[in-house]
Amino acid sequence: MRIFHSRSALPDFLSNDGQFKMACLQSAAMRIKISLMPLDDPASLPLDHVPLAALIYRSVSIIAPEYAAFLHEQGYQQDAAKARAAFKFFVFSKPYLPDTLLDKGRDEHVWFRGGRVSWQVASPEENFLRALANGLISQQVVTIGDQRHVTRFMVVQIEEILSPQFTGKMRFTTLSPLTVSVSEPGNTEKQYLRADDPRFGLHVCKNLCHKFRVWTGKEIDADLLRFEFDWQYIEQRGGVQRVSRLESYKGTKIKSWQAPFVVTAPPALLRLGWECGFGEGNSKGFGMAQASGAHSTTKILYRV
Repeated sequence: MRIFHSRSALPDFLSNDGQFKMACLQSAAMRIKISLMPLDDPASLPLDHVPLAALIYRSVSIIAPEYAAFLHEQGYQQDAAKARAAFKFFVFSKPYLPDTLLDKGRDEHVWFRGGRVSWQVASPEENFLRALANGLISQQVVTIGDQRHVTRFMVVQIEEILSPQFTGKMRFTTLSPLTVSVSEPGNTEKQYLRADDPRFGLHVCKNLCHKFRVWTGKEIDADLLRFEFDWQYIEQRGGVQRVSRLESYKGTKIKSWQAPFVVTAPPALLRLGWECGFGEGNSKGFGMAQASGAHSTTKILYRV
């Protein structure tokens, strides 16, 4: 397998495109919004995040099979001996469903009737997004599900979302819940930190610095960064338990938190967090965020 260590080493998968009805991504656009229309009624989506991640890998593989295999099996890392420290450098949001909810929880699915489903994916790697978008377009109809239920969706629209203006301190809202964990001596299981654990913010900052080091080769001192949840928002919601989420990935329950937060950091790090997620498990559907109060400028790349 070819090893891709940096953006410059990646091939331009779509340099001779035109095969699909899609414009090139803008240099400032590292996020796309995908709109899907269910073809089955009622429609459902699994509560587990795995089928959405599988759709991403499957779609990228259509255009760039070597790169998809690299992401899935290896990921970006500084030390091959530390595979657990590898990053995939992409993140995806929760799917946003139409206001036709029928049931949530039956057979570990959410059930709904008709209407457009929207979903966002981001990455600092433009070729990843181009491969994903063109892979989705080439399929036209995709399936999302598990062994119990599968729903067919038509890919009806793909938009690029231009990045906001990054400053040294920004407030973000979560599009998928945020999680961080620690390993305790003598305990093989991860301990997922509560939002009110004083270690939570430090681990988010260290994680972001580690990503920045792997992606750019540059060192940033985590002590220069600050992370804090919007505690006024959390109190208005009724306390920390009201913003807690217990999400599933491959059947494993992951404690996570859905609340706005403020990060103080160099703009380049805030951009990277916006592009590939804050906290852990980004390629599992955790830590996607959007800048609060920023108007999202979009451009349609593909529409049925």
